[in-house]
Amino acid sequence: MSFGKTVYFDQAATSYPKPRCVLRAVEQGLRMGGNPGRSGHKQSVKAALAVYRVREALCSFFDAPSPEGVVFTQNATHAINLGIRALLGNGSVSYIPHVLYSDLEHNAVVRPLYHLAREGRILAEEYPSAEGVRGVAARLRPETRLIVALHASNVCGRVLPIGEIGALAKRKGIPFLVDASQSAGHIPISLKQMGIDVLCLPAHKGLYGPMGTGAAIFSDTAKEYPPFLLGGSGVASLSTEMPRQLPEHFEAGSLALPAILGLGAALSYCEKRGVAEMGRHVLRLEERLTELLSCVEGIKVLAPQEHGSGVLSFTHSRILPERLADALDGHKL
Repeated sequence: MSFGKTVYFDQAATSYPKPRCVLRAVEQGLRMGGNPGRSGHKQSVKAALAVYRVREALCSFFDAPSPEGVVFTQNATHAINLGIRALLGNGSVSYIPHVLYSDLEHNAVVRPLYHLAREGRILAEEYPSAEGVRGVAARLRPETRLIVALHASNVCGRVLPIGEIGALAKRKGIPFLVDASQSAGHIPISLKQMGIDVLCLPAHKGLYGPMGTGAAIFSDTAKEYPPFLLGGSGVASLSTEMPRQLPEHFEAGSLALPAILGLGAALSYCEKRGVAEMGRHVLRLEERLTELLSCVEGIKVLAPQEHGSGVLSFTHSRILPERLADALDGHKL
């Protein structure tokens, strides 16, 4: 994507540039004053209402059952760690829970799972993403307590059949967590239709929001989850326990108000453009880039059949990837 004299190829890490409405909303959050949910004065109440509207917007955008299930996090990594711990529960079962995750997962999934496995708290098993839902079904056990899948790979761009995996998980009564870091904003996602129990996402990638916030969106708000982060929530302050209800159960400490308002503006921007149209635009850019790269001697485009997320990787037969990246970074138009 070209902006002035800069061709920006790092959208998978963070989108750039941000829409002007997002910049204005972040500034509004800095100017607003008041800590949402922490006081009863007008500025605090106004801030709390603004935050709740963003919960409602996320709920609508991703077809979630309730705004109360929208838990704000620092980023997608925070959301994934939270979601894994929440869905695995408090460890009260008499067996070691079995967790399935795809072979394309980001370290935001792999490291938390391996940490729990090293502690002897779970058995973590990888399934081949190329096999689709069959690869998941073939590895299910009676002890399987969680299925994890990214929606789209941040390396090769492969898009997994989230709806099919979610349907399988529902039939088997197994919680399903989805990492939508590379799909939210340009690939339609419905928690209700896809059988997703927790959807994890960042604000700053395909949604065009700012860094510093993300969300873990829960389908079931009635279930009791183990606490994740303990501290002030603005609810039941005399109690030594975290409040049971979502989202306060998982939102300890002050929220990133400016970033959340920026996310709200970004959602409005995406709604106006339309997720389907944004997806088509991403595919057109991906196809055009693939076409141009294929014309360069020595370049090999690495694209699986199930791609279409806008993430594209390529190598050069004679130049190491890090050298090629340095050369591109230093290139002047």
